[in-house]
Amino acid sequence: MVGLVFLVGLPIVELLLLIQAGAAFGFWTTVGIVLGTALLGIYMIRQQGVAAIKSAQEDRAAGEVPVAAILTGIRLAFAGILLIIPGFITDALGLLLLIPGISVGFIKVVDQSGSFRFAENRARYSSHGSTIDADFEVVEKPDQSAGGTTKAGGVLPPTDDSGTRRLG
Repeated sequence: MVGLVFLVGLPIVELLLLIQAGAAFGFWTTVGIVLGTALLGIYMIRQQGVAAIKSAQEDRAAGEVPVAAILTGIRLAFAGILLIIPGFITDALGLLLLIPGISVGFIKVVDQSGSFRFAENRARYSSHGSTIDADFEVVEKPDQSAGGTTKAGGVLPPTDDSGTRRLG
């Protein structure tokens, strides 16, 4: 219900503001302001996007998941969508997401909300190949081919509380 009110209400409020601005400043001035904020937003998104890509590449080279760069990309995409929609409210919200201090706050709020959680035991890849950090246990298992004798040195994944093997 809230989404429907937002979906219908926001365009109506935007149109009313555009009409009032057109009456107060003139048609071409209003169009110029809307286009100017869109161009400014596109410029800022491009610069911050290039910086986010470089940061992601550095994180990957260090063997880390580029969480900050991913969140920055999501924030920039959202800001871009807001800047594409014509209107003063959406332009203001889009430009606010591009201000560095506010964007850091946005990333902290999203990170603390738990919307993005990464597994604690994730595979780590080195820059030299595919080194994988994994849990395992060494077990002794009866060798079926040798008539039930014990064969040492088998490696199986660890079990969970119910005794089943965890594979991932």
